[in-house]
Amino acid sequence: MKILSISLLTLQLLTLNGCGDKDSGKKTEASTPAVLGNVSNLNAKLAKVLKDAEAGNVDAQINLGWIYSNGHGATKNFQEAMKWYRLAAAQGNSVAQLALGKMYSLGEGVSQDYVRAQMWFILAIDKGSSEAQQLVDIGDKHLTPAQIDEAKQLAQDCESSNYNKCG
Repeated sequence: MKILSISLLTLQLLTLNGCGDKDSGKKTEASTPAVLGNVSNLNAKLAKVLKDAEAGNVDAQINLGWIYSNGHGATKNFQEAMKWYRLAAAQGNSVAQLALGKMYSLGEGVSQDYVRAQMWFILAIDKGSSEAQQLVDIGDKHLTPAQIDEAKQLAQDCESSNYNKCG
């Protein structure tokens, strides 16, 4: 029964994966980064995004996370995607936090971990993500009360450490 619940949760996440945050109108990681649109020299644009991301620009970090997680403009590389999303998430960005939650829930670049996914979704909710709220609601139906409490505690520890202890 637990395997069926986990399979259903994964299916629901895949269905929601790529949905934008319709309530806020904000761009999410599922939408193509505008910085790459209609560019004749993709390598030069990618180099600029990388330079901006390394300088701490949160939008550039999210764009790189998206590029690497989707393999558009660069080879798909979930570890690189996680790296850039983590940097943006550490700046309190809900889009990056949502993306990290999805990656944990699907096991992309990390071991599949529904509790850690729930933690990132909780953090994204605190920053106003309605899509993260939908995913937490789904997770709450499939996680045990102890797992839900653990996710909440992890989120609290993560935020109180200025995103240094997020796992």
